[in-house]
Amino acid sequence: SHRITIHEADVVGLKLPESITAVYAFLYPELLAKIQPQLVAGRVTVCPGHKPAGLEMNLVGQCWVRYN
Repeated sequence: SHRITIHEADVVGLKLPESITAVYAFLYPELLAKIQPQLVAGRVTVCPGHKPAGLEMNLVGQCWVRYN
């Protein structure tokens, strides 16, 4: 379906559903490192301001973007 669901929770304990298509993480580098495996869960990952270490991403404007 064409539905958007926003999950808000403690990011370290958040489990993303398998059907997720996009991840938007507006976090500091320390937290991005803790959730790195989940950042590749969706088809598109967007991280404004900080690039997660160890992930291939492109800078688009002020956001780091990864297409899986």
